[in-house]
Order: sequence, then structure tokens, then C-alpha cells
Amino acid sequence: MRTMNMSSFVRRVLNDQSGQMAPTLALVLLSLLGMAGLTIDVGQAYVVRSQLQTSANAAALASAQNVYNTGALDSAIYLAKKYSAVSASSGSDAGNNVNPGLGTVHVDVTTPCLNILMPSKSGCTNDSSGNAVSPSNPNAVRIVQSATVPTTFMRVFGKAVERGDHSGCDTVDE
Repeated sequence: MRTMNMSSFVRRVLNDQSGQMAPTLALVLLSLLGMAGLTIDVGQAYVVRSQLQTSANAAALASAQNVYNTGALDSAIYLAKKYSAVSASSGSDAGNNVNPGLGTVHVDVTTPCLNILMPSKSGCTNDSSGNAVSPSNPNAVRIVQSATVPTTFMRVFGKAVERGDHSGCDTVDE
């Protein structure tokens, strides 16, 4: 029986280069999969952002027109939510721009008075939530919508949910 020299065995194992490509290929494929997943999920977030922007603009325009024509804030807030992307499942009537792919959309409507739109560039007062306080009349409508965007591929890498916020603002010259 032959005894194997330990140093020659170690030297032979360290010098043997067969199979060196498999771990490298696995690492490269994993990084390519991660980049592809990131690209798809970021693209999905940009689509949601664009849809939120469109519905926020529609809601701001409808609400601002109402503020200009009537000065009634309750109907302005109602119209802002009516033309937003909010769904009926969020506890209110569904908006006209509901897209089931957006998931749950939260809408925040404020009706501020902006000094820059006033003839004397002063005289507006707003409360802490951003709404005009009497005697100031609102001359703008600010819509902020946010949606939770679930990731598809990046969930594997520990990124489960991304948040996207977008707002639309329209002003009313009186």
C-alpha cells in the first residue's frame, strides 16, 4: 500500500483549476438577475408615478375650477377626491381615475392661500395643515397622492415595498 505525501496532495489540489468557472458563473448570473429585477421594479415604480401624476393633475384642475367658480371648499375637496386615483376600498367613493394596478392610493387635499397670487403679495394666512384661514380665501389646490408599489423581483433580495408619492398643484387667479 502506498502512502500519499500530504504536501503533494495539497499542491495538486491548489494547482488544479478545473471547475473554477462554476462559482464565477453563478455569481455573474446572480448579479445579472438582480440588475434585471431592479430594472423591472424601478420601471414599474415610474409607471405608477406617471399614473399618479396624471390623476393628481386631473383632480387639481377639477378642484381649482370649482374653487374659482364657486369658492366652496367642501365641493372642491369632493371633486379632488372624485378625480383622483383613490379606490372605493379606501373608505370613500371611487375616483374617476382608479387603476387597480396602483393598489391602495392615499389622497391628501389642501386648499392654501398663496401670497404670490395676491395683488399685494401679502395677506394670506394658512393653518398648520396648509389650508387657508379666514379672512384669507384659498387661491390654490394641492393634491398629494401616494401609493404602495409592491416589488416583483427585488423581493428576493429583501426589498419588499417601495413608496411613491406624487402631487399635483393648480392655482386659481381671482
